[in-house]
Amino acid sequence: MATETNKSSKKFLKIIKLSLVPIVILFVFYSIYINANPVFENYAAKLLRKVGEALANFFEAISFARMLFIVLAMFVTAWFLFKTNLEFLFKKESLKKQNLIRKRLKRHFPSPEYIRNLKDNMPVLYRRRFALSLKLKTNIYLPWCCSYW
Repeated sequence: MATETNKSSKKFLKIIKLSLVPIVILFVFYSIYINANPVFENYAAKLLRKVGEALANFFEAISFARMLFIVLAMFVTAWFLFKTNLEFLFKKESLKKQNLIRKRLKRHFPSPEYIRNLKDNMPVLYRRRFALSLKLKTNIYLPWCCSYW
């Protein structure tokens, strides 16, 4: 048992080192460059201000009661999972059958009369579309053409 916890603590420390060291190096170079270059300082200040405003607007809509409710719900869920006997739940789940029957819904296809009526009226629809396009073209092009004549 002691070796397992020792290994897990070493793994945790390794992860922390691998994640914190680049962040610290980035922060050091950021602070050096921000003090050396006033243009970069202005851009960084604008960026940080916009990020701050975005975060303020985001958290403005979330109330304290909602955050408290979410945190308490996570605690209750974690408590339930830790207090319940997981083996009992696994056994109970394995006894259940997985025969799921899907209920098929009736599909309503267009009736043959509707399809026949649509085919019969298709030339009329095409003629209407053509007439409408001609009307639009004349309304658009006519003032331009007539002004030159």
